Amino acid sequence: MKLNVSVEEIMSREFPVVDMSQKLVDCANAVGGNSVCLVMNNGNFRGIISPKEVISGFLNGDEEIREKDLIKDMGSIDASEDVSYLLKLMEKNGLQFVLVRKEGNVIGVVTRQDLLKIPYLLNNLLMA
Repeated sequence: MKLNVSVEEIMSREFPVVDMSQKLVDCANAVGGNSVCLVMNNGNFRGIISPKEVISGFLNGDEEIREKDLIKDMGSIDASEDVSYLLKLMEKNGLQFVLVRKEGNVIGVVTRQDLLKIPYLLNNLLMA
């Protein structure tokens, strides 16, 4: 069932970005209260890192962001797609995070937390 809510309407637009050359502590500061942080290497997307991976790195005594700590098993979706397609994609593939792209560029991230915005958006649509 199509919800008539685009992925762009629920995605997180503001997300921290760090470079692979930065220290793990820099990543921890960037993640802060956010659910994920995008990791780049010389302007190229490498993966995302969540607080869980940052804490795991600290517990292992790591100082650097390591390739093996990055979450790469995530999907991507066009910003204009309906949220119903996103829900199917996440459920089918067991994804926690999905990159949102527009014209090939990453413009946002959808996390399972972002899905909680859907009832609010649907209520606003119904009240309009």
